[in-house]
Amino acid sequence: MKLKTLVLGACSLFALASLANAETLTIATVNNGDMVRMQKLTDDFTKKNPG
Repeated sequence: MKLKTLVLGACSLFALASLANAETLTIATVNNGDMVRMQKLTDDFTKKNPG
């Protein structure tokens, strides 16, 4: 029971730490038609989601 509580606590701390650092989104794609479409959408996305 104590080990289960310890593991649950550790997982909770890890989840909270992950949320605190989730400020940057990096998207990687290959150079094809999908990439061209995504590049066209970048300016609109940036305007709607500043900072």
